[in-house]
Amino acid sequence: MFSNQTNTQSGDKPFIAGSDFTGLAGRVAKLANSAGVAVLSAIAALTDIPAFLIVDDNVAGKPVTGRPLDGSQNVRITLKGTANPGDVLVLADPATPADAGKVRTLPATAGVYVQVGYAEEIGVDGQALLTRPDVKSVRVKSADTITGAADLAALKVATLAILEAQGLVV
Repeated sequence: MFSNQTNTQSGDKPFIAGSDFTGLAGRVAKLANSAGVAVLSAIAALTDIPAFLIVDDNVAGKPVTGRPLDGSQNVRITLKGTANPGDVLVLADPATPADAGKVRTLPATAGVYVQVGYAEEIGVDGQALLTRPDVKSVRVKSADTITGAADLAALKVATLAILEAQGLVV
């Protein structure tokens, strides 16, 4: 019926490990290119986009199984820190190698984060946390630094000066 959808697959998929995933089942991984071959590689930066969950581990160059991060099915991802049901989960900082591919709750610190999903249960550090995948970027805005009438008055003066300098008001 859909002749353009040949050679497609749903569910778990075999890949070659582009990184050493020994002991890292339950971590998320990114899809990468190795000489024209799709491989799963470890999360190396906070901006990496996770596409799969490592189901079974192995050394680099050997077969691993990846489960797509698909919102229609929940998965268990290794947690860094603690979580409660409904918490937004983002990538843990891979600058600490032991945390690469783990998730943590969305911090209050301003910045842009890669959301992996939502916690579906209470979780503790190191747990395989039941997670509903929903991969996207999220932004935590910085705090408003205008704290009082004096700050607001100064902002008004500065804004008016900019508008006058640009010839937008007289």
